[in-house]
Amino acid sequence: MFTININNDQSFVCSEEETLFEAARSQMVKVPYACTRGGCGYCKVKVLEGQYKMDRYAKSALSDEEVNNRIVLLCKTRPLSDLHLEINQ
Repeated sequence: MFTININNDQSFVCSEEETLFEAARSQMVKVPYACTRGGCGYCKVKVLEGQYKMDRYAKSALSDEEVNNRIVLLCKTRPLSDLHLEINQ
């Protein structure tokens, strides 16, 4: 299990087998979401620290530039270490 910190004021735990979105919602942590399938881009967040892997998503939801800048989709990202996320709300 990994600890996921959001904006240095919230945290939850997440295993490598679940997405950040699934873990956050199961622990009643409010995060942005809409389609939950990687198609809309509404759940974009920036990873400030840590390692992760992303499942397949629609290219229209996330640009190559965003990916290079460590922007991920909560609904398609799984942690490989503890993470520090920045969510603009």
